[in-house]
Amino acid sequence: MSLPLSFKIFVFLVVGAPPLEALAQGAPVTAEATAQYEVTRNSADKLILDGRDCSSLPEQIKSLRTWRITLNEPPPSLGQNVKCPMDITDLAPSFVRGHQGMGTAHNGPNCWNTSLFLSGIVPFLRFSSESEMTFWMASPYCHELKKNEPPLPGDVIAMRSYDLRFPPKNGHSYSRGEMVEVHGMIYLSPDLVFSKNTSGRDSPYELQRPDFIVGDFGLHDPACNKITGLNPKCLYWANYFRCRSPELDRQKWIEQDAEFAKLHQHLSEINLTVSALVTSGTPLFNTADIKTQLTELRKQLMTGNTTKTFFGQAALLETESLLTQIQILLQESSPRRQ
Repeated sequence: MSLPLSFKIFVFLVVGAPPLEALAQGAPVTAEATAQYEVTRNSADKLILDGRDCSSLPEQIKSLRTWRITLNEPPPSLGQNVKCPMDITDLAPSFVRGHQGMGTAHNGPNCWNTSLFLSGIVPFLRFSSESEMTFWMASPYCHELKKNEPPLPGDVIAMRSYDLRFPPKNGHSYSRGEMVEVHGMIYLSPDLVFSKNTSGRDSPYELQRPDFIVGDFGLHDPACNKITGLNPKCLYWANYFRCRSPELDRQKWIEQDAEFAKLHQHLSEINLTVSALVTSGTPLFNTADIKTQLTELRKQLMTGNTTKTFFGQAALLETESLLTQIQILLQESSPRRQ
């Protein structure tokens, strides 16, 4: 089941925002979380937060409120005692309220798309490629946190590794391999993250414990839990990013570049259509036609001057992700062999 989605671009406002020191700050996630919080949706459609050790529950509540602030959603007053288990329905951001514990109508949306969407970078739910994730994390719109910078709720955790098709130099160094994206998630606290763990339709959007994600993806070395850049001694590691929406700058560029404006308009229309297909279960009647449009759009992006610009490169990567999403939908709709 998937709820209808209103496509909202989150624009991060600086004026009037609380100082960072007033927001919930935390430590990196680890594979050794002890509180073991769990968020479930009950029969009354309420989101309930419970845990084995609720001593840090006030921290989780503060983290949820801070995340809402970064998304420009006014945080509600608590109006009740902090107790465990606790109804967090009104404290959770609107996207979490609508999607917690739910998958999508079709395969495609994945962890990287969830991270980019909730960072205000990609305004549509769909498949996002590894390349798209890497591009935006390295862009001027995402600041990589340094070792002494504590993460804030809403920051992106990019779990990465080395491509092991390139053998390590020695027993302690993997520097010959190229970096690959492994997983992406939104940081809330050392005990909570938000993610969609796979691209499968049954994989839910979830506020969840980070320990089993971190452990399952191979991040067991505490020295690699939060690093800046690369560390040849880490086979798996996590980089943390604080991102902001590029939309205002993109709109300025659209006003200056008529060629890009036309291509971007077409791309946005396809994005809207594809996201509706994926999330609401609209019949898959025109996916082949969309693939043809995207193939032509990619050709135009690659042959013109647009890809020499930052937003042109972003549009090309977006087109590639959409082509993969369409291929996923076509595979779903094709007759299966008995």
